[in-house]
Amino acid sequence: MSFITRLLIALGATAAVSVVSAQGRNSSAPPPPSTAVSPQTQAVPTQDAEDVDFVLDALRASKAEVRMGELAQQRAGSAGVREYGAKLQADHTKSVQEITALLEPLNMTVPEETSVEDDAHHAALAKLSGAEFDAAFFSQ
Repeated sequence: MSFITRLLIALGATAAVSVVSAQGRNSSAPPPPSTAVSPQTQAVPTQDAEDVDFVLDALRASKAEVRMGELAQQRAGSAGVREYGAKLQADHTKSVQEITALLEPLNMTVPEETSVEDDAHHAALAKLSGAEFDAAFFSQ
């Protein structure tokens, strides 16, 4: 997944979590008819579950970008790539903090792990350094 795609997901996550959070705060409102199972039991609307999955995926992607930014600062050959890594780390650290803050009132478990794909990509780049790292880093 490209950096731009991940960035768009992370930015969109804040809006999606806001919607989910607002729905959670409005718990006195009755659920839509399609979600009512019985007076005692309520099903989670599919859209809400999808929104939560989206937000958690965005959180994992932002955490992966933080790790990639750290790696770029350590392994890059050029100052420009190291500076970009610092910005990537700072921006996505802020996204992680914002998303986490939005999830906390919902009593959701915040995932610590990143995706298997992101872990593999990080491991491959961690073996490189200098100009070789720079080229591979931007080919993602």
